[in-house]
Amino acid sequence: MSKKYKIVQAFNLPVEYETLEQIEETHNYISDKLILDAVNGVNVVARDLHEVSKLRQSWLQRTTDTLFGNSKKRQDLINENLIEGLNACSQWLQDHDQHISRIDHKISIVASELSRTQDEILKFYAQHQTLKSRVTELKEVFFEFETSTKQQISYLRDYIRNIDIRTQAMDALDLEISRLTANKYDTLALPLQIYTALDNIKSGYGGMYYDSLTNEKEKKEFQERIANEFITHFKSKCDLDSYMDYEQLAEKISTLQPIQKDSLAFISTQHYNTMITNNGYPEATDLVSIMTSYEKNVALQEVDKKSNIANFITYNDYLTVTLQEHLKA
Repeated sequence: MSKKYKIVQAFNLPVEYETLEQIEETHNYISDKLILDAVNGVNVVARDLHEVSKLRQSWLQRTTDTLFGNSKKRQDLINENLIEGLNACSQWLQDHDQHISRIDHKISIVASELSRTQDEILKFYAQHQTLKSRVTELKEVFFEFETSTKQQISYLRDYIRNIDIRTQAMDALDLEISRLTANKYDTLALPLQIYTALDNIKSGYGGMYYDSLTNEKEKKEFQERIANEFITHFKSKCDLDSYMDYEQLAEKISTLQPIQKDSLAFISTQHYNTMITNNGYPEATDLVSIMTSYEKNVALQEVDKKSNIANFITYNDYLTVTLQEHLKA
């Protein structure tokens, strides 16, 4: 059993090991994304606790908080699984023999934010009979987690300097093209094949390489390299200048196994949230998120309401937009 899955288990995420293995045959970095989502969830709840503690000043606010069960929801989110999850995550980050992905860097960013709000969680633990005995342990876990992430980022910087990261990025691109050529993603509609392959490139060495570039010319060249490879592959699959049929896309998605649809919904929605947080303008990502999160008719209705999603877009335009959105994430 992988160390990544031990983190998934420790955070009490409802995913079976066999299921995760099956998903990762297509979505290479979904376990990393699950870990990031779990750690980010701790940070979000910490900020929520902080805001509530500032707002909870009147009898009415206290009553409303109790009435709608928000206190109970926060108590459910921050429980004993937090210690096990962060402990497991610290050990994983310390293990430099594991595959390195840009997700590690994102976890470090979240860890820095979490360090600023951790006092709110410690107060929360101290107030609850079932949790207060572990406050000291939690303090140590927070310290260890923050230390681990700082060490990992230092290691990542050295790692990038000491290997030919460009070669690794090109290998990652070649691998995805070979998977597309071998029809590994053929259960997916063409737009989802494009989205999945680009996600695998950007979440791994491709993303590490692109993010390490400081020269805009080199960034543009790498982007063009990916675009050209994808155009060469997909021009034999469809007329790239033809318009995408959203109804046909929704119909194809409705035939997917629930596990595949849910995976795409998770990945694209996480991507969408990242773009919104970074003041991005998600178009293709929003389309994929909606199409995989709802049933066919509802999805089409939701897409029709969205002014940011073009009603008429060619496959070529979709490829360009999707690539740009992945590189900016």
